[in-house]
Amino acid sequence: MLKASFRRFRRDEDGAVMTMEAILWFPLMFFILVSVCDLSIFYMNKARIDKIVAEGVRGYAVGAFDDCDETEDWLEDKVGIISPNVSVSCSEEGAIAIAEVTFPASDVTLTGKTGLLRSMTMKVDRFHLTERF
Repeated sequence: MLKASFRRFRRDEDGAVMTMEAILWFPLMFFILVSVCDLSIFYMNKARIDKIVAEGVRGYAVGAFDDCDETEDWLEDKVGIISPNVSVSCSEEGAIAIAEVTFPASDVTLTGKTGLLRSMTMKVDRFHLTERF
């Protein structure tokens, strides 16, 4: 009884075309899904870093931090949670405070060093008019 059912199942070709089509389309759909998730996570983390840099340069501009070194240390601590390979610089040109954060895009994505953004380096910079007296 079981052998007969198995033979009938093996000879039956209904649905074989759909199986072949699914096998061909599945990798493409999976790649698109992973890419969309990867880019979503990337932009979410980039927005978080952007907000941290804006907060840091504003803190320096209003006097919450004594100097650029303290601002850089604060930015490295905060952004380092999201991207461990961060590079931070801070400067003041006239009455404008400038903070710049550079990080590899692979640090802030789901797929990391194997993804689409593996060779990109991102830079976030913010300017703020100093309010020190």
